[in-house]
Amino acid sequence: MTNQADALQMARELLGQHNLSDLEVTFSKTKRALGRCFFRAGEPERIDLSSYWLQYLPKEEVKDTILHEIAHAKAGIRAGHGPKWKRVASSIGANPSRVADVPEDLQEKFNKKNANYLAVCDSCNSTHYFNRFTKNWQEKRYRCGKCSGEFTVYKNK
Repeated sequence: MTNQADALQMARELLGQHNLSDLEVTFSKTKRALGRCFFRAGEPERIDLSSYWLQYLPKEEVKDTILHEIAHAKAGIRAGHGPKWKRVASSIGANPSRVADVPEDLQEKFNKKNANYLAVCDSCNSTHYFNRFTKNWQEKRYRCGKCSGEFTVYKNK
């Protein structure tokens, strides 16, 4: 559990260690990402951290998020989450994975609160959360990974 002041101090220290002290650090209320790196004219401009997620994540995960965004800044706008970004992420001590290790119980809480739809397996009762009700869900093209049963889809809100 990290507050904005602690996250800002950590970000400033890490940016300084990686010769990126001139990058701005901002906070947003986004729930879709833990952090983002913004570029202007191909150059890194700022790192944005989710104030929503900060309140739930341990300091180690916040640090990894900041390092993840620093890796984007160092690798460049075109690197995405490809091989170049992974090399940079590994070299600076960030988890070279596209997604963070958000604790399962926290991810479940987030999904329950924010997903637009939920699909419940008719056989084993497992639940899956998603945001768009696509043709594949309508035509029952998806099967449960646990038991191969069909899903019934409900609106979550």
